[in-house]
Amino acid sequence: MDSTFQFLVYNVSHIDMVLGLRVENPGREQGCDKAVSEDVFARPKFHTFNETSQRVLNLIKLSEEKDISLAVLKDTVEEIVRSKDQYYEPEPKKVRRDTKKIPAGLNTLRSTADKTISRIQDMHLHGTDKEKIELNNKGSIVIDAVYFPLIAQVVPTWLEENQHHSGVGKVQQIIYLATGSGKPRNKKLDPLCDSTTVLAQIMKIFIETVYSNVKVEVVDSGIGVFQYDLNVKFVKNVLLPKLEQYRQSIVSSVGEDWHNLFQVSIALTDGSPARMAALSASLRKYRPTYLHMWQLKTFWHRRCLLRSDLKVESFETVETRPSIAVEALDSFTKLLVSEMKLFKQSFEETVSGPNVLKSVWLRKSNKPVLSVLMVKRPDEEQPRLYRGMNVEVSLPTGSLCAERNVIGTALAADPGLRREDFRMIGIFSMTLERPGTPVSDQERKKTSKQRSLSQDSLPVGEFVALNPISPCGACNEWLKKIAEVNPSFKVVTFPNTSCSEVFVKEV
Repeated sequence: MDSTFQFLVYNVSHIDMVLGLRVENPGREQGCDKAVSEDVFARPKFHTFNETSQRVLNLIKLSEEKDISLAVLKDTVEEIVRSKDQYYEPEPKKVRRDTKKIPAGLNTLRSTADKTISRIQDMHLHGTDKEKIELNNKGSIVIDAVYFPLIAQVVPTWLEENQHHSGVGKVQQIIYLATGSGKPRNKKLDPLCDSTTVLAQIMKIFIETVYSNVKVEVVDSGIGVFQYDLNVKFVKNVLLPKLEQYRQSIVSSVGEDWHNLFQVSIALTDGSPARMAALSASLRKYRPTYLHMWQLKTFWHRRCLLRSDLKVESFETVETRPSIAVEALDSFTKLLVSEMKLFKQSFEETVSGPNVLKSVWLRKSNKPVLSVLMVKRPDEEQPRLYRGMNVEVSLPTGSLCAERNVIGTALAADPGLRREDFRMIGIFSMTLERPGTPVSDQERKKTSKQRSLSQDSLPVGEFVALNPISPCGACNEWLKKIAEVNPSFKVVTFPNTSCSEVFVKEV
């Protein structure tokens, strides 16, 4: 198997569909021959959601062609001015940079089915659109289009991210649309009246029409999207087996290099807390990339899309909290970072000259990792810093990671150290290439297998350094022993090789 598989897991919710309605009135005033047409946005209410979705699906299926509706995508920067008395200013300053139109839905203009809405009471309307309906209360209301404002931004962003991490061979891109329904309190209603399964089928048509190389599969949980145990059961019994089938096929084909060919992303858009928690927890083992849509109703209120509404976060960033600028660190952490910079500089000088690192000390992986350990006894005013690096002389006799090496170095220098004396440890990935040496695509893929999609924001030459890099299982056990009596012990990692920001977390 020489294909790279890229997966997107997307939870479908009621907010994913916006209907474009047209209100037609033969004339507002008696004797007026000129027709009046108004466009309004609407969303089906919960108890009619499935029924409305089925009707829209029929309209799309009966269309002669699948016509794409466009929406304006704006690139804007919004500056929110904060003060002591008022957290948000009522009119934030806006700087418009760029706009373009992107596919955002399907229209029903060529459908041969009846598009008339008989009960506008079954729809949620925007405030200004309610006034349009009231002014044209004698006119007919028809469905002109259906929009998917969230997936319209998520999919192209996901595809763009994938282009930078396409792995090897043919690329297969698969989207799983997770659907389900709640349980209405009114027992007279259909238990599936608020189901999102039919909506997902419409979204599948839209995605596969616009992005012909993407495969879409709808996975339904049935009733119970608000119950955590049922969501866990759905993910465990339905979604994970699909992903595992692909992963096991890749492992059987390429072995330990499966990371290069298997990439998972999660869309954090909308859904019940139980559903989103179950998805995030169960997919964590794949080290996914997160596409976070933090503003869900921009299209509903402004009739446009904003690039700034969608953020792409790496697994490392989500796991360790946002990175912190070195200037904002406490004095001890700054000291550790300064020592790591000196260590990095010294290592680069070594790599630039004659050395046996690649042929002897790191001949198995060619992946140097540097570590700096800070210790401080109660009777000492200033902390002590120790350096360590990984050593891989031969296998299967084993290798020595940088973290365990530096702990041993500290204990060799001072056997009386207690676990409480250990303050923090820094871990930093390097490359054996001389600074400024171009890196081949083959080498870049070989050294980046365990990172998620958005691992490093630096140019290609810096990409081989696997930052941020976390302790392996063996090292983590050592660090956990320290943290048993010293829970404030910190692990410091770096987003990239610039050392201008750090991640700080506890073990």
